[in-house]
Amino acid sequence: MESPKCVQDCLDASDPLSRNLIKYLVEYSEEDDRLDYKSDFVADEQHWLELVKDVSAFANTHGGYLLFGVDDPDHKVIGIDRALAKLLKNSNEIQQKVNRNLEPPLSTIRAKEYRFDGKSIVALYVPRSRGLSHLVSKDGEFKYPSGTKKAVLKKGTFYVRRAAGNHLGDSRDLDALIERRIEQFQDALKEKIATVVDAPRNSEVFVVTETDSTNETTRFVFSDSDDAVPVSGMTFTKPPETPEQEIMAWRALSSGKNGIFPSPERVWRWYAQREALNLDKAMKQALFKLSLWQGAPVFYWIKDLKWADIKEVLLETARERPNNNHVTAMLEVAAYLGKKTYKDVLGFLGRYKKRIADKYAQFPPGGPRSFRTQIRKPAGTANLAFRKKCEKQLDTIADVQGQQPRLAQRWKAQDLDVFLYAKDDQYK
Repeated sequence: MESPKCVQDCLDASDPLSRNLIKYLVEYSEEDDRLDYKSDFVADEQHWLELVKDVSAFANTHGGYLLFGVDDPDHKVIGIDRALAKLLKNSNEIQQKVNRNLEPPLSTIRAKEYRFDGKSIVALYVPRSRGLSHLVSKDGEFKYPSGTKKAVLKKGTFYVRRAAGNHLGDSRDLDALIERRIEQFQDALKEKIATVVDAPRNSEVFVVTETDSTNETTRFVFSDSDDAVPVSGMTFTKPPETPEQEIMAWRALSSGKNGIFPSPERVWRWYAQREALNLDKAMKQALFKLSLWQGAPVFYWIKDLKWADIKEVLLETARERPNNNHVTAMLEVAAYLGKKTYKDVLGFLGRYKKRIADKYAQFPPGGPRSFRTQIRKPAGTANLAFRKKCEKQLDTIADVQGQQPRLAQRWKAQDLDVFLYAKDDQYK
């Protein structure tokens, strides 16, 4: 590869631990949000807990390198002894140690030993986690020789990398994590969807990837029929021409164990078009599921569905949820379907139940609407006029021209969606 121009070039390289790249990092001589120099490491509880901060912060942000045996702040190679080098280059051992206090666990750390000027250093490479955010899963503390205890990690917190240090994540960092997760999802989706190609009629049907060649006798079609032949992999074929065809295409793509899902931007675009769409029951169920996956408003899609139709999709979505995303939204819907359904959804969460807010741990005693900020009609205002005002506000939030609303706006839209479209009669 060409000579790197920054640390990010090293992280993006096909071999991020090549000697040339590590030499570049040693000579970089400036810590930043992707590079940290460590003059030494003591294999005691205090240093292992601090390492949890280091690697989780890198994984939660842009990825990064820890270089052991390089002096900080002089950034000179001072080396570490061979016994310590042997320990630190054992990436499995490192992961086992740090994963005691992380959830979900890290599994992509790599490490390698190098000799520079007769001295050993170890480079620990931590790639950015795609589709995951790592939180502290249990408290971490150590004892001073005097017996005094000091807390290092607090359960439920998370770390990010800013400038040249680790920082406890706050609400802004949480918003940034969510935005990065969305971007990563979009990138992954683009990689999985094959190129759409037109071809003459009455031709043999194939499914190809972006790099495959095609000829004039090849035709690509899309079918959602029950007797369609399943295809290994995921692909669009004939491009949908209407929003309704697009929704049915995504309904098929999102089904099964290898399902993929539309981007949040696409789901919000459908919501902005909601009054203009011509939807049958299957399409409404599909939009309900896809919106739950992506944290978009859901009650408009189910306002005309029966209790059994909603419950079927809700339980399926809760059972198949990836990475415990948006489980509280699922519980909010379950509350409108009654205590039994609420208990069923809680049951699917398993041990994750311990991590949700206390108010979600049981059926809401104040009723399902107590989960969200109440939007109340101002005194003296006609009900119809107020609803029109809320609908206009909801349309403004949803119609963001190919983008996803910011986090605060998404929450507001969900509040409005509940106020306007949720039913209090459990849909029976």
